[in-house]
Amino acid sequence: MDHAPLGRMQAALSGLHEQQLYAVVDLAACPDARMRITGSARPAQAQCLLPASAGAGAQDAAPWLIGLGSAPAAAGSSRLRKCFAVAESAPAVVWVTSPLALDDLAARLTQRFNVVLSGEQAMVLRWHDPRILPELDAALSPEQRAAFFAVGTQAWWLERGVELRCIDLAGAPIQDPLEGALRLTPPQEDRLMWVSEREQFLVELAARRPDALHARAPLQRARWVERWMQLAQRDNLQSHADQLVLMCLALTHGDDVLQQPRWHDVWPLVAQGQISLLDAVARCESGATA
Repeated sequence: MDHAPLGRMQAALSGLHEQQLYAVVDLAACPDARMRITGSARPAQAQCLLPASAGAGAQDAAPWLIGLGSAPAAAGSSRLRKCFAVAESAPAVVWVTSPLALDDLAARLTQRFNVVLSGEQAMVLRWHDPRILPELDAALSPEQRAAFFAVGTQAWWLERGVELRCIDLAGAPIQDPLEGALRLTPPQEDRLMWVSEREQFLVELAARRPDALHARAPLQRARWVERWMQLAQRDNLQSHADQLVLMCLALTHGDDVLQQPRWHDVWPLVAQGQISLLDAVARCESGATA
């Protein structure tokens, strides 16, 4: 474990009097996280953020809210260190400091899974995913943010399991200002869908080109994928499958693959829609460029 992020969080927590520290732990991302942190499959100071009607099976793959005690006391606790170990191994932990009691905070957080898209379609928002949370924070308007984040004072996470990040929340007024589901605008939907697709590419590339992907620093991988997503869309490569093939080519042959001689004459044909990417790959592998 890198102790520097833990030390920074401990120092910050020691001054947060009258605040409780909670961990939102995603069992879908790390199935044994609850047991690793608390030593129990059904810890006392914990609550599933899905309704009981969802059933035990769903709850075992759900986000859970785990109380870690008062912020200053939790700073030196073994549970916080165990949370860090989980967060370093999987995108499964977001910490929240809040004056709210566990039941009250759980009720507010559960409500925040509900969003409505611009076409009146309801969906579940994975705000508790540390890969999604900062993007959501950036996408919301000030008015939306003031209501949505009215659950506590701060949220913390490890970006890509490496770098400690923190955002200020909107406090925890007695009356929850969020009325009903969060409603997203089309640009907000587009941004969050972009982020979702970026994360899907990372999963697929880790399966197809693990050594080449993991040779890059963890904090660089998502930015690298976004650059190739932008390049692909600029050159009219719209399908997810084609974009994935392009990224695999870049991981295999280098970031300058499209400037290499065998691709120099072929790539413009792909960008103009004259040949498919798979045809271009076949041409390049066979040594033909015409």
